[in-house]
Amino acid sequence: MMGGCLRELMETNHISFREAYARDTGLPAPQFERALFLRCVPPIQRPVARVLLWLNPGVFDRDLATMREVAVAKSSEDVRLAARDLRGGGFYQRNLLRDAIGVRASGRRLVAIARRVLK
Repeated sequence: MMGGCLRELMETNHISFREAYARDTGLPAPQFERALFLRCVPPIQRPVARVLLWLNPGVFDRDLATMREVAVAKSSEDVRLAARDLRGGGFYQRNLLRDAIGVRASGRRLVAIARRVLK
């Protein structure tokens, strides 16, 4: 009984991924989705991603939805599970522009960032 109460207490003290990321980077929480998305894109593709995000943010709807989903995660394991959506999954909808040029967020990068900030 005592162990369960202690675990619940410890879980409620953990901060969300959004809060941990904001603390780590100094970035305001409202900029979380786009900033995290761009960090998850390989560096060589970031300039193209920035332009596409500005011209047509709908191209990255699925990536940004994943960033919103992981914002409330309390552990890197929760982030890892959500990052599977970036690779495809059953609900993947083809996006010609996104898929043709290959600019997308990396689930591995996302999990690595989560592991670093959610220590």
